[in-house]
Amino acid sequence: MGSTHEITDPKVIAREAREWLIRLDGDEEPSAAEKASLRAWTERSDAHREELARISQFWDEASVLTELSIPLQNEAQNQRGQSKGLAANWLKGFMGFKYAGALSMVCVVGLVLFAFNTYNNTLNAASNGIYSTAVGELQTHTLADGSVLRINTDSQVEVNFNAEARSIRLLRGEAHFEVSHNKRWPFDVYAGIGRVKAVGTAFSVRLSDERVRVIVSEGRVDLAAPLDTVDQKPGELAAPAVLQSIGLLERRQTASFDNRMNAAEASSATPGTESRSLLNVNTLQEVELGRQLSWREGFLVFNAQPLSQVVAEVERYTPITIKILDEDLNALRIGGRFKIGEMDAMFDVFESSFGITVDRVDGKNVHLKK
Repeated sequence: MGSTHEITDPKVIAREAREWLIRLDGDEEPSAAEKASLRAWTERSDAHREELARISQFWDEASVLTELSIPLQNEAQNQRGQSKGLAANWLKGFMGFKYAGALSMVCVVGLVLFAFNTYNNTLNAASNGIYSTAVGELQTHTLADGSVLRINTDSQVEVNFNAEARSIRLLRGEAHFEVSHNKRWPFDVYAGIGRVKAVGTAFSVRLSDERVRVIVSEGRVDLAAPLDTVDQKPGELAAPAVLQSIGLLERRQTASFDNRMNAAEASSATPGTESRSLLNVNTLQEVELGRQLSWREGFLVFNAQPLSQVVAEVERYTPITIKILDEDLNALRIGGRFKIGEMDAMFDVFESSFGITVDRVDGKNVHLKK
């Protein structure tokens, strides 16, 4: 058995444990070589075994570890009087549980599942809750299942993981999700009256008073909205029972829908006409995809956007009110890469590169003019 003193990066162990569970969650039975490799991996240290046990519950894969013992158990049953010893030795070698050789398989499995339930309760308490950012603040969180949550400025996200689903509500603002694959454990993001469902993908959701906007950076997502929104107010969360799919989005696609739209009407519309109009589906070029998601790295990137659009975006990240005094400047095309929070540097570029006079009226107001 591996040494308990082996020094290994916990992040590396967590990543490798998730990769193992992805392989175990496949449609095909793990091969003998894969089982041997997994056994060797778990024997490297106690940390390896503990991380695999910890993360298994959140992947709804508690049965995987015991299922892997079935071939050995059957083989043992063919050898009279050895089934209990081999089953116990398998779990002892695989997970490091030190049970007596005479302990029955039923008891072993029961103790394993009890440990998983304990991990589940602990991790739910650690991951669930509300995450908020102030104006100009960005946050990154790794959730209990390994998914990565990035929260943009002035936003609020509620995380609620349970045994049935990974449920997240975007209460305000914008967030990006890098979803850990688990086809048996749905990952749902609710925003306004809609829902975004994904498995093993990455996407952002932005919620405003009137619309929900989704950008897919990896994989595919399913959009859903209420069948009937007559009695709902804009921004109000619909009950999951009345939601139906209104379309799939692929990588580099973006779509938005009105919080008050009738999903049944949208889904029954002629493809490419009314449904696209309601959903506003577009495919982004690679450069544009990176530009629109550049906030994740702490930057705002503009590529010939009108100054009016640039100002509207920048104001999301600062308490300063920016007013364009000369209407002719609204259409002025702006390009550049600006670090979020460094307003003075951006204003300097406005003056030096675009001929804009920046009048810093006071600490809360800035005027732009020719």
